Amino acid sequence: MGLRVYGRSRWLRGRKQDRLCIPKYDPKDKVHKRLAELSMQAHELARTPASDKPQASSRTLEEVEAEVDLESAKLWSLSASDLAEIQRSLKELTE
Repeated sequence: MGLRVYGRSRWLRGRKQDRLCIPKYDPKDKVHKRLAELSMQAHELARTPASDKPQASSRTLEEVEAEVDLESAKLWSLSASDLAEIQRSLKELTE
């Protein structure tokens, strides 16, 4: 699978039906900035052992991932029902 650049977006290319448009990062875009922040939080949570995490104020990895889903839906202009269908399909694939 290669990465090709088309204008301001990047396309991950595989089979024709597996193409995914990933917009180029724009530091002025609120959704882009929030996704970057969430990514850093998720990586930190995944890297830190559960015993080392503060219990009272810290978010869980699952909570951060849920917010990533919501922000990603904004990025691709997905409706709530579109997002729910994607999440349902992914759950089926991982069961």
